[in-house]
Amino acid sequence: MLGNLGDMENPIRIRILDNEYLLRSDEDPAQVNEIAKLVNDKLDEVRKNSDKLSEGKTAILAAFDIAGDYLRLLKEKDVLLRDVQDRCRLMSRQIESLE
Repeated sequence: MLGNLGDMENPIRIRILDNEYLLRSDEDPAQVNEIAKLVNDKLDEVRKNSDKLSEGKTAILAAFDIAGDYLRLLKEKDVLLRDVQDRCRLMSRQIESLE
């Protein structure tokens, strides 16, 4: 979990859109850096596909894209979880019928 400077012990220095930030987090520094890379990659993607947007608009479009990816993955997870639960119920019934 990312926090403000007062929350955690060890600060992690990241760079987003050529700006440096000092974050404190209880996450592993490698995880925080991976998140920063994902954010930067999305920002770069938006910059390449949209000419001359302000930094704020670029950030909003990147956040929207990341949120869309997140919601899609949540739905996929729910579908997968339902499939696993259905298969477990079917296997349980098959085992019960053998007894």
